[in-house]
Amino acid sequence: MSGRELDKARRLFSESRVLQACVTFLLLVVALAIAAPLLPILDPTAQDLSRVLRPPFWMAGATSEHPFGTDYLGRDLLSRMIWGSRVSLTVGVGAVAVAALIGVPLGIIAPYVGGRADELIMRSFDVILSIPNLLIAIAVLLALGASLPVLILVLGLRSTVWYARTLRAKVLSVREEQYVKAARAAGLGPVRIMAQHILPNTIAPIIVLSTIYIGLMIVVESGLSFLGLTKVQISWGFMVAESREYIATSWWTAAFPGLCIYLTVVSVNILGDFVRDVFDPRLQAGFE
Repeated sequence: MSGRELDKARRLFSESRVLQACVTFLLLVVALAIAAPLLPILDPTAQDLSRVLRPPFWMAGATSEHPFGTDYLGRDLLSRMIWGSRVSLTVGVGAVAVAALIGVPLGIIAPYVGGRADELIMRSFDVILSIPNLLIAIAVLLALGASLPVLILVLGLRSTVWYARTLRAKVLSVREEQYVKAARAAGLGPVRIMAQHILPNTIAPIIVLSTIYIGLMIVVESGLSFLGLTKVQISWGFMVAESREYIATSWWTAAFPGLCIYLTVVSVNILGDFVRDVFDPRLQAGFE
């Protein structure tokens, strides 16, 4: 990040209370997810049938031991939400990491080399894009097993397409810049040119895309957990799915994990808008 971009980031961040709140919330979620095993909270899997569907602390019948209430098996909602954040963040960050590690090299190499290699890769991506995300995820999870690593892998591989296509458009313009032509004339090999000259000048769209896709992957994981297609028993989406029969009488069992999903995704998207505004000089900040 250049000095000008750093100054712009500081100015935008200091002017936006919404952005500050979103960043604070995300840092809190990440901190709780990392520290979950060390926190003095109840076992998220421990059942207590004598305390089934206890309400949150401000309602009649609440207990101090369960400030956010309990679910239909008497499990503590607060501890389950904290442990559930580990799954959502792991899927979001893990899928984006897989997509970036595969999509970025393909998005740089294919247009730089050009020719049949570029055409083959892009047409293969067109075929993948013709199949809906959810359909691919369901098919793979049913075929290979509904484990967390498989879920991260399938979501990451599917998102590889967007990284490669986004980078390809940027590389097609960057490869014609004078500094790239000068590097070729100086005798630098293709690998060094791509690593030292092209990649640093295409990093901005990678960062922007990553912030957006973390939120999207969290939503997809929640949807798949809601459908019962993952084996994870403690996740925000699975908590909502478990509580759907009790929404009318015990709304908190679904509302709190659903609110976690909503606030996390919105915060990540607002952070993505901020990153986009910092790196793209054509855009102005839209924060209030």
